[in-house]
Amino acid sequence: MEDIYRVEGMLNRSFVGHISYTVCLEKVYENIKIDFSFDKQIVNEITDEIKKAMIIDYTNDHKDELVDEPSEEKFKEGAKHMKTEIHISAFLNDRFIGGIHRQLTDRSIYISSKESTNGAICQDNIQGVLKVNIMVFNVIYDNTQYKLNVSGDVLKGADYV
Repeated sequence: MEDIYRVEGMLNRSFVGHISYTVCLEKVYENIKIDFSFDKQIVNEITDEIKKAMIIDYTNDHKDELVDEPSEEKFKEGAKHMKTEIHISAFLNDRFIGGIHRQLTDRSIYISSKESTNGAICQDNIQGVLKVNIMVFNVIYDNTQYKLNVSGDVLKGADYV
């Protein structure tokens, strides 16, 4: 497979939003593979930064209550439920062709005319405008790195776009 495009980025704590990468495919592909990865998904250590974030979130959810400093046990229990949550979806010529919502730090979408990964739709002659959306629902650490790579096999005998 040849690289079609590759990008890396960084997200900060509490970022929520969508990031879209759009590319005009210059060739016709018989298949494409979209690889996405990120780091820092779960709480490995309850730092002062994590404690502060938990207190802020709890206080925002319980504005009318007087809140005491949580115990270490409460921090540990709360940290079990914290995670960075990022999903991806792909569109070809404004039509949905695949998405992954599994909570993995490394994930791939593979699409060809004969097979595709779960959550993706088989496609013939992959050409046109490819858009990959990164949907970020929660980031628990500053400087969370992500990588997106799109690759594919050029369809032999096809004219270039």
